[in-house]
Amino acid sequence: MKTEFPRASRANCDVRELDGETIIYNKKTHQAVCLNASAAKVWELADGSRAPADIAAQIDGMTQELVEHTLTKLSKAGLLETEFVSDLPANMNRRNLVKKVASVAGAAALIPVVTSITAPMPAQAASCVMAGQPCPGGVGNVPDAGCCSGMCGGFTLCA
Repeated sequence: MKTEFPRASRANCDVRELDGETIIYNKKTHQAVCLNASAAKVWELADGSRAPADIAAQIDGMTQELVEHTLTKLSKAGLLETEFVSDLPANMNRRNLVKKVASVAGAAALIPVVTSITAPMPAQAASCVMAGQPCPGGVGNVPDAGCCSGMCGGFTLCA
């Protein structure tokens, strides 16, 4: 099996715990990633000194397959220093893993979840004025200043 020792990438990352989940924001890529408790534990234990089997042994009820699946997701989210390629069969996706561990009571909670979103740049996140509302700055305003449509109709109301 796999003998690679994955290492979590922590450079340029802000890590916050929130309601039992871990939110990791990469300041370089402006991407936020949310990890459930199982995925967070795998990421935490990926310190470059453990193989996937060793990580699985550290988490109650976790299997090497679940760890490898999680490491693959963490790698795709840019949270590992190097790319991790699993030995799992190509058809071993999250759905198949759930089916495989469903027979064990409480095992569904062990299924790691890695969710990525791209955070908008500050300028993209800024509010805008809807159509029919006065253009920001009033009459004579620059045509695209602050209107959601990017156009001020007649320089008085947003189009």
